[in-house]
Amino acid sequence: MFKLQSSFKFVLALLLGVVLSAMQPLVAQNYIDNLVTDLFLVKAPSLKAVGLPTISKADHLLLTRDYYATAFSKQHGQAAWVMWALTPQMLDAQGKRAPFVTDTDLPWGYQVDKDDYKNSGYSRGHMMPAADCKFSSVASAQCAYMSNICPQTEKLNAGPWNVLENRCRCWAKAEDTIYIVCGPVYRSSNPKRIGNTHKLDAPDAFFKVVLSLRKGHEKAIGFVMDNTDNPAKMQESVCTVADVERLTGLTFFTNLPADTALKLKGKANLSAWRCPDKNRQNASQYNKGNRSADYQNRNKNYRAVH
Repeated sequence: MFKLQSSFKFVLALLLGVVLSAMQPLVAQNYIDNLVTDLFLVKAPSLKAVGLPTISKADHLLLTRDYYATAFSKQHGQAAWVMWALTPQMLDAQGKRAPFVTDTDLPWGYQVDKDDYKNSGYSRGHMMPAADCKFSSVASAQCAYMSNICPQTEKLNAGPWNVLENRCRCWAKAEDTIYIVCGPVYRSSNPKRIGNTHKLDAPDAFFKVVLSLRKGHEKAIGFVMDNTDNPAKMQESVCTVADVERLTGLTFFTNLPADTALKLKGKANLSAWRCPDKNRQNASQYNKGNRSADYQNRNKNYRAVH
């Protein structure tokens, strides 16, 4: 019965698309594209399989979306972390990017809007990237919530952070499924505040951790990038997931067996992460005893303020 009802709804929706095509061809094309992607939804792997990050503070609000989860920090006015899974199927689409929207799931006082970034000196940086969400209008719309956005310098957002986002999409195609968590890092107990109506803190840095459980090729890697006008290159920002845990006070991939977690979180080998569609060889290899000297120098004298 359910299948019959679904089929009937699909036929009606498709007929509406045909009618629209006679009147507004461009509108009809967008309508049909969204119809197909949303009726034949790509199923994202469950994040519960590897475990959400720990909620490190009482002021964090857990928000679960269709394709990602986030913990919103009321103290800092933005996400403490955002987590999602990425598969090749999610990348086989060319949908349109949705405009930024206020997240009305948050209490009004924390509903940051795009105008809060005006004249701040910071760009609106996606945590879960818009390019990861083109497969579905639902995913694209939720990706555009301002709770998925953090203040990033343009040099970071369009530079090494963008490079890393592109590299993650390559890795998803090679590994079949990867799990990603990213978010802000605060070195100061009194970070710079921005915002016109709603206030939020400008992070000093950003982290990203990536996990693959492809059988026989299990691995994890971390990155920390300064939120400045002169951020280090992606290759110079490599660290272990354990490093990021010590830095942020978070625990990642909490449902992994303890021995597996200990093994994977303690190593970071960039050369093990391949980009098959670009045939790109990663130039440098990092592990627990051989990480970027630049990363070590930038981080040896501080721990993040939680």
